[in-house]
Amino acid sequence: TSALPARPDNPARNARPVVSLWQADSNPTKTEVDGFPATRLQADPEALASLHVGQQLALQVPDLNRTLTARLTTTHNQLNNIEVFRGPVTDGHEKDNVIVTRGQTATYVVMSTREGVYSAVINNRTGDTVLTSEKDVQDNLAREEDAIPVPGIDQTPPGGPAG
Repeated sequence: TSALPARPDNPARNARPVVSLWQADSNPTKTEVDGFPATRLQADPEALASLHVGQQLALQVPDLNRTLTARLTTTHNQLNNIEVFRGPVTDGHEKDNVIVTRGQTATYVVMSTREGVYSAVINNRTGDTVLTSEKDVQDNLAREEDAIPVPGIDQTPPGGPAG
């Protein structure tokens, strides 16, 4: 018996295409979600429906003036057929990562990078997408006074003189 011939290394055949989940115009539409700044984008519903482990995603982040590339490396399902995909950002820091949670009506994408954390909410049917920066959310929350002041109560410590 003879060994099978070596398979030629063909980068074009072995390369997996990078799938762009959404597109932004050259001047993306700014909006607000619950009072927080956000950016409107348009996702590709077909790309959302075809997510799978091993896939490379292109995730445009206008605030960073760049597109992140991530590879989906793991998946698991939660209740009600919600699919969760995870993977590293391939062109970033070693701890940069992406989590994609796909439900029946919406998909949530969280991109965690050293430059910041960004969240996208995508309508699976229409592709309408809203991208927010966690920094913008935190900055707006820091300005909020959401505590109720409680007046102090004069109390005598135990074992002290009774008044």
